[in-house]
Amino acid sequence: MVQTNFSDPWDDAANPQPESFATGYSRGAGEGLVYGGGAVALGAILFSVFGYPLAALLAIGAAAVAIWFYPTVLKEPQIGGRSDGLFVDGIGFIDWASITEMSLHTTAVRSILLTKLHIRLNTDLQKAVSKPQKLPFWRMVMMKNWVLKQDEDGMQTIIVNMHTLRMPAEQVLSRLRRFRSA
Repeated sequence: MVQTNFSDPWDDAANPQPESFATGYSRGAGEGLVYGGGAVALGAILFSVFGYPLAALLAIGAAAVAIWFYPTVLKEPQIGGRSDGLFVDGIGFIDWASITEMSLHTTAVRSILLTKLHIRLNTDLQKAVSKPQKLPFWRMVMMKNWVLKQDEDGMQTIIVNMHTLRMPAEQVLSRLRRFRSA
């Protein structure tokens, strides 16, 4: 008797659907800047109250740093995937059909590895977003974990910083690619 190891394409157990996931900032990604900036701002305010008016300028600068990096201490997801799209904090869900390519790019600055996920779109970002994320007005003045670049051919690429996230970049990319192939 000949045994075959072919999988049944109609068997859902043989072709499991990818699981939804999301990941946020790793612990320590910006806590020093947020809490340190807040402490310096508070100390500088006290100095300015007790006769050193120039310390108010230091307080403003330190408070600005703490506010800018505040999203790094939040537990909100920064990137994730599910069947209806790729999630990027500050953008929302991007339709899978709008994504041409996803790749990781790693650079080294001295001994620090910086990894970025490049998400190349086949349309404008506004058209690619299926469910936009509504952010409160105060989040508009805070750091984003991504930047939008215009390529030479006119297409757009979203570049997401991965080195500050909890989940390893290779694992995120692998899980995102499973959604694209599903």
